[in-house]
Amino acid sequence: MPTSKLFLFSILSLNLLGITACNIPSPQLRDMTRDSEGQGIATFFITDVKGEALAAKLNKDSATPQSKTFNFTACVKDQAQSKPLIGHPFRVEEISKGLKTDEKGCLNWSEEVGFNFLSAPRYLEWKRKITASGLHRGTRVARFAINPWSDNDNSQAVVNLDTFTPPLLTSEPEKIQEALKGSSENSSLTKNSLWLNNISLQSTEKKFTSNGVILNFELVASPQLQVSKINGETMLRSLSQGRFKLKFYLIHILLEDNKEIHRLLSQSDPQTVEMNGGSLFISFPLSAPRLPSVGQLALGIDISGEGKDTEIGNFQGIYTLGDYDQIKGSRLLRLMSIVTENKEFKISSFINSNMDE
Repeated sequence: MPTSKLFLFSILSLNLLGITACNIPSPQLRDMTRDSEGQGIATFFITDVKGEALAAKLNKDSATPQSKTFNFTACVKDQAQSKPLIGHPFRVEEISKGLKTDEKGCLNWSEEVGFNFLSAPRYLEWKRKITASGLHRGTRVARFAINPWSDNDNSQAVVNLDTFTPPLLTSEPEKIQEALKGSSENSSLTKNSLWLNNISLQSTEKKFTSNGVILNFELVASPQLQVSKINGETMLRSLSQGRFKLKFYLIHILLEDNKEIHRLLSQSDPQTVEMNGGSLFISFPLSAPRLPSVGQLALGIDISGEGKDTEIGNFQGIYTLGDYDQIKGSRLLRLMSIVTENKEFKISSFINSNMDE
């Protein structure tokens, strides 16, 4: 090939390569500093979150939980080298707290969360923005869910929402506050949370009068609370202390004209009693204006939380005493089935007759 043609071919080949090179797209670098939730640019990422709940802080009057302290942990690594960030400053935005990572590259902090113990339990989404300062920058979100009511059934108190979605999860901020305070949908549970069964009773004839007999009763009872599990089931929780107001009713149950009559014989004055060692010890008199020769006697009890314990609600129950000549002495009283089968039971609805009728 002549020299001039060879030179011309070389020039054309170089131009063609240049044009081709200009049209090759540049390698695209993946932006690893931006996460799927659109949290923006950050030079670190969260590798794990976890938490636990400490023993609940109790109401000094009723010994029911009123707040719980949660310990949270969020571990972070450098975005570029994927190594734990040790001794680096961060800030948890929601609680305005500055922290430094420990020797494992983890942030540790605590939060006390107040809650209504009588509300229906649920998991609450608990997001925390972690913002870096110093050599690193950006914000990441640690996604927890907490269950302040976990003591009711020993369910998990804190879960990592990036790895597990718990049942009954509430995410909206307004709904979370309603759940913690006790929303209107839980009001019926709160008003009917008390429970009183298995009562020890000692009864004696105190005094005979022209109008009948005065009976003296000594009662030992241990009030309980009806609380819910995360699965919706109800369980009983014992109380260790509290202040209560009680009123007692003596009721005569008999058949008249094929109709069951619940006649009120007498009622006590209200009295306030303090729990001692987890039990109530009460003495009270009730009069029987006339000695019933047929039917049975029953004891009605109306009990409510007193003072700061009013939030635990009211309970009303009826307990069979038996025939009049059998009520003297000691016995264990149990609720009548009409009470256990009706969550809205009221003594006033049970009584259908008075002495003057």
